[in-house]
Amino acid sequence: MTIKREVAPMSAGATLKYWQFADLELTQEEIAKRLGVSRKHLSKVLNDQAPLSPALAVKIESEFNISAEVLMRVEVKHRLYRERQAAKENLRPVKAPRVSRPALQPA
Repeated sequence: MTIKREVAPMSAGATLKYWQFADLELTQEEIAKRLGVSRKHLSKVLNDQAPLSPALAVKIESEFNISAEVLMRVEVKHRLYRERQAAKENLRPVKAPRVSRPALQPA
């Protein structure tokens, strides 16, 4: 019997951190400066403490030639997964209300 485990999709920040920016010989501070954002904000995005905004995705696209559309798709997929997991944890069974039926009258 095989147990199917669901794997959480990576956020756009994690994707950038581990797949795109890892090969650049730039510090986070240098990348942030090129993007016109603070190092602190970039760090939060890369470490999944802040979502990637469309505005930052466009800046990344123009500066590093990484598709903003692809980044936003990755981000949305990640955020939807997290919301669904949170919803599963917060769900509780709903009891169906009892409906009283009128007694049948003999004809």
